[in-house]
Amino acid sequence: MISPGEIHRYSTKLLSPISKILGFIENKYFKNKKDKYCDRTPILFIVGPPRSGTTITYQCLTHCLEVNYPSNLTALFPNAPAAGITLNGLFRKRPHQAFESVHGYSLGDGLYGPNEWETLFGCKVFPELREYYGSAELEKFQSAWLKMDQTPLILKTLNAINHVEILLDYFPCCKFLYVSRTPIDTARSIYRAKKREGCLNEDLWYVKSGNHDVDSDFNHAEKICRQIKSIQCDFDRVKKNIPEKQWKCIDYTEFCNSALNEIKIIKEWLKPDLEWRKGWCLPKLEARPAQPLENQELEKVFRHEFPPA
Repeated sequence: MISPGEIHRYSTKLLSPISKILGFIENKYFKNKKDKYCDRTPILFIVGPPRSGTTITYQCLTHCLEVNYPSNLTALFPNAPAAGITLNGLFRKRPHQAFESVHGYSLGDGLYGPNEWETLFGCKVFPELREYYGSAELEKFQSAWLKMDQTPLILKTLNAINHVEILLDYFPCCKFLYVSRTPIDTARSIYRAKKREGCLNEDLWYVKSGNHDVDSDFNHAEKICRQIKSIQCDFDRVKKNIPEKQWKCIDYTEFCNSALNEIKIIKEWLKPDLEWRKGWCLPKLEARPAQPLENQELEKVFRHEFPPA
């Protein structure tokens, strides 16, 4: 049976010629049209270790608040971010009903579900930023976003944590929401996700730390632990360069236990006059601790690296 993610990937390839034509038009339209960033148009980057609750946070915020976000529809047009944002904006008034996800695609509401937009950021923007201090794709995205919409934008793209300084150059008023989870639960969850997807032991799950070596000769469990610790170290380092009012940390368990209150706090921090979507209705969230692993050797490493507080 073909998964929704595979259907979306096939659809992206099918629509690729249209995306490229729209991208060519956008390149012409936005060429040499740079806008001064407007602080009434905040962009929020949700970051944190993988499997730490960033996705459910993203889904709940975009469900409740009158914000823009890249949807599964937006992601079909990686070459034309303005067109993708505009298309999604046609349906923005109603709350999405997507609270499950597979590989960055939120399921349960078709093309309207939130998407991590890896077709743009993972495949185009961040590879450029790893090679150069700048990105033509990011410049186009910046200009397109400011011209097409003045509604706040929320993005969940974990690799943004490796490019905070550059993102602040492009979007001086952007904000960063760091989601954390009990480290041993994150480690167990990453291990189970890798096993479920058939990943090799040496593969990193989704995001690589930008300033720490996690590819050395560590065993499977040590590599997972080092990845989690390195991402936390990265954020502790870069947040020193972020204005204090532009970063915030939340805890996954606290968010699940009191989601509405946490969303109210984030709303006031992001943009106090944000509207609530009509008809929003949060699902019941439950932050259950990840069960210990059956593999006792790995569980022993996790307990050693992340002892109880």
